[in-house]
Amino acid sequence: MTVSMVLLDRPIALPERENERELQNRFPELGASLIDGESDETTATLNLDGGTVILGNMPGPLPWSDFEGLCKTSTLWKNAEDDIKKHRAYLVVTLSSELDKVEQAIRLTKATAAALTATDAAIGVYWVNAPLIAPKEIFLDFTTGILPRRPPIHIWVDVQVGWKDEGASYGYTRGMEALGFKEIEVPTSPERPHELRERLHDLAVYLIMNGSIIRHGDTIGRNMREKIQVVFSNSAFGHKNRVMRLDYELFKPKPWWQFW
Repeated sequence: MTVSMVLLDRPIALPERENERELQNRFPELGASLIDGESDETTATLNLDGGTVILGNMPGPLPWSDFEGLCKTSTLWKNAEDDIKKHRAYLVVTLSSELDKVEQAIRLTKATAAALTATDAAIGVYWVNAPLIAPKEIFLDFTTGILPRRPPIHIWVDVQVGWKDEGASYGYTRGMEALGFKEIEVPTSPERPHELRERLHDLAVYLIMNGSIIRHGDTIGRNMREKIQVVFSNSAFGHKNRVMRLDYELFKPKPWWQFW
């Protein structure tokens, strides 16, 4: 089972018929339909191709502690703290499916987009598997504009990057494991943080589109000059399972003033 949450600016009645209509109109390939006799004032169940979606209506807000850290690190939601503090209710979108994890993520994304458009009270999404947050319009843009062509990695995987000492950067992902892959970590990189973020996004998309074809000990890079070794190892950032670590060969950090 995979879960997302649609944040609402006010409590609402469960929009089960509106949600069914949005799924049918926006994503007819899913063949979504409400299951008679399995809906009440708080939950509704829908059949769709490859799984079942349960829409739950929660009349109160989620704890602020769930979002405080996410708001500080979010790259998608500019006014996240102010907006999320104002949410007063939420919808839980739960997908039950036997499909592989990427196919589940595709269906959950579409079901979440339908829930977003089923009510004008929706302000954004809490994507639990990463975890990350995204405002309504950006989540919808990635669903309709990116998902038909490639994985909408920015709303599936949280990528955190930053500076280290001596001009080096670091970065890691959260959300790859929920898609069936190892999380990716870079303890030390010669790249600027924004360059490392782009690399991690690109590598995540490559893995999702091609499968786990990169093995322990392989060397990757964007060109013949780059030699970055892949090592499956324990996490340097507190993740409980083994990760895909990128080790930059012959790394020599640049003095910080060369980045300006």
